[in-house]
Amino acid sequence: MPTIFTKGTTTVVPLLITGYSSTKTSRNTIHNIIGTALPDVTFAPAGLRTGSFELVFSTLAEARTAEDIFSTVGTVIFSDTDLPALNMTFVTNGDIKVELDSGTRAKWLVSVDFQEVQVA
Repeated sequence: MPTIFTKGTTTVVPLLITGYSSTKTSRNTIHNIIGTALPDVTFAPAGLRTGSFELVFSTLAEARTAEDIFSTVGTVIFSDTDLPALNMTFVTNGDIKVELDSGTRAKWLVSVDFQEVQVA
């Protein structure tokens, strides 16, 4: 199975991921110094990934299970055997959207905004 979302004992496997984007925010601080063109820099590592997924499901029941996983308190594990560099633990951070695919009028789309977290 290439793509799996797991929370506790519940697992969902979308048919396809049609959208994925992530961003890392730099945490460097630039200090402008009066009288010189050269700034002073306080270096810090970039933050963890934040972004969104768009997932395709065959049935509304599967889409609602995904919505439930993303709606409840706690972390979600994302794993993809084809693209292991994308694997992460995350929390929902923003909107969770369920909609009927306008192209097929038979598949269901779930969009979710996420924030990667580190697990101790």
